[in-house]
Amino acid sequence: MQQDYAEIYPNPVSGAELYIKTKVPAGIEAIVFLQNAQGQPLRTVYQGTIQEEGQEITVSVADLPAGTYLLNLQLFDTFISWQVIRQ
Repeated sequence: MQQDYAEIYPNPVSGAELYIKTKVPAGIEAIVFLQNAQGQPLRTVYQGTIQEEGQEITVSVADLPAGTYLLNLQLFDTFISWQVIRQ
């Protein structure tokens, strides 16, 4: 189901950035936030309106130590979560 709304890449991530490519129509409100492996919020990455289908959202991970994180995307009442590995 996740791939119906968006995809993330690369994962695992060894560089400074991770990308979310949306697959939803323009005009949808989206919130993207990052949590640590214990579910504690780290930061909101994006909050706003999707401008076009295929919009790419850049997530900076340069300041994160190696480990496992949760990247969350909320679209209306749909909540999608990915496990992200930072190398």
